[in-house]
Amino acid sequence: MTSSPGVSIIIPNYNYERFIAEAIDSALAQTHPDVEVIVVDDGSTDGSRAVVEGYGDRVTAIFQANAGQTRACEAGFLRSRHPIVVFLDSDDRLVPEAAAMAARDWPPGCSKKQFRLQTLTGDGLAIEHHWPKYSRTLAPDAVKKELLRTGYYQCPPTTGNAFARPFLAQVVPFAQHPHVDALLNTLAPLYGDVVTSQAVIGFYRLHGNNNFSTDRVEAARFAKQLAADDARIAIMAAHCRKLGIPFDGERTLDKLLPYRELQLVIAKLEAGGLGDLLGVWRLLWQTLAAGLAYPQTTWHKLIRGLWISAVALAPRRVAVGLIGMRYLPTSRPPLIETIANAFRRQGMAS
Repeated sequence: MTSSPGVSIIIPNYNYERFIAEAIDSALAQTHPDVEVIVVDDGSTDGSRAVVEGYGDRVTAIFQANAGQTRACEAGFLRSRHPIVVFLDSDDRLVPEAAAMAARDWPPGCSKKQFRLQTLTGDGLAIEHHWPKYSRTLAPDAVKKELLRTGYYQCPPTTGNAFARPFLAQVVPFAQHPHVDALLNTLAPLYGDVVTSQAVIGFYRLHGNNNFSTDRVEAARFAKQLAADDARIAIMAAHCRKLGIPFDGERTLDKLLPYRELQLVIAKLEAGGLGDLLGVWRLLWQTLAAGLAYPQTTWHKLIRGLWISAVALAPRRVAVGLIGMRYLPTSRPPLIETIANAFRRQGMAS
């Protein structure tokens, strides 16, 4: 790449009329000198089209029948021209320096740079919650090793990533998956280095309809995440076979701690009779076993193990509160967020 490569910002949108203008404005406000903005409206039925058309030739607009987020991102990528690609969710925003940070010092062989995001409420109020809380030792080789061992590594949702065009070109057409960030985040370490930055590149809006975050403790929403993980690991296994990389998807899911935690949470929320409770207790031991093998410090294992045990053993009302503190950032008491930030400063994973 050149010393200052161009950046394509692609905004997939579906029925986010109330947010899309903020996303486009943030893309157009970039300080980097060479940025193109592409908006792909995926068959919206609200007033999104009129909002997009109001920007005229300042953006490249694509209007297509509804095909899902992954296909919308693919359509935008095929129309784009720059060597670095950022997919900006239409309910999020970028900071003005986002494209410049993505383009700066892009190393050879890098498939993706990943950054941090600050949380917004649904009405756009910034919260002092920044994530992911990366380990300071999250080097590219560690990312690939962790992905192949556990099926997971610390990574942000869509807006927090900048992808290299050569990587994306190798995985087009994108595999069918409901969440493009889960798909591309998973494949990126297989095709190159993933470089991690502690810088904040944008704002992630939490409003209850997000793919992975939620503002409600509901078993059905967590179950959708489990199904998406099943599909993601199957896609990863197919690419590993193509690339000749050893990987056992089924065994990996058994050891994937976030997956096991979601299984436990769902079982607890749905538990009724004694048989259901026995299932919760069985999952408790399986989840604790996955936690012991997970790459984290001893103190973090202890705290995570205490949370897992409390969710399984506490009364349902208490367990719901504990689940909310883990999965609903906006519901965390200040003390909990302070402790989480202390772990980040010590190089621990969140």
